[in-house]
Amino acid sequence: MKRKHSRQPTPFVWYGLVIVVLAVLVYSLAGLLFPQAEVIPLQIAENTSETPTGFIKITTGDTGQGNVEIALTPQGFVDRTLRVSIEANTHSVDLSPFDLKQSVQLEYDGKVLRPLSAPLLSGHHASGTLVFEGVDEIQQFTIVITGIPAVERRVFTWRKTL
Repeated sequence: MKRKHSRQPTPFVWYGLVIVVLAVLVYSLAGLLFPQAEVIPLQIAENTSETPTGFIKITTGDTGQGNVEIALTPQGFVDRTLRVSIEANTHSVDLSPFDLKQSVQLEYDGKVLRPLSAPLLSGHHASGTLVFEGVDEIQQFTIVITGIPAVERRVFTWRKTL
């Protein structure tokens, strides 16, 4: 009786298997060490530029699929009123369902204010002015915007530089 000769894998097969296993491990570790979550710093986001009022323009988000880019620029204080320019841009989100009077708030010195007036958002590009009344000239303040995709809570903080 003849014995069947079992075929052993060649060293090249083992090398290939080891390379595949190592590649999977490296890919897995990279995913753990470098997650793809969007992180937006509190004070300065990607695009900033200083205005004559001493405040910088802060931009969060982007115009990618399902996202909205929002830029805020404080225009300054006049007669206890703070005016802040807002620009909202997107290529994939209808802005009309979002009410800035409800989703925006100003925080300073332990106080929280909603805007007295805000532009109506519509379409994919909108701009205007947020108006907060009863605000003394302050050196540091935060504006929080909630509920506009894809960043659920956007935090913009300024400290006057002039």
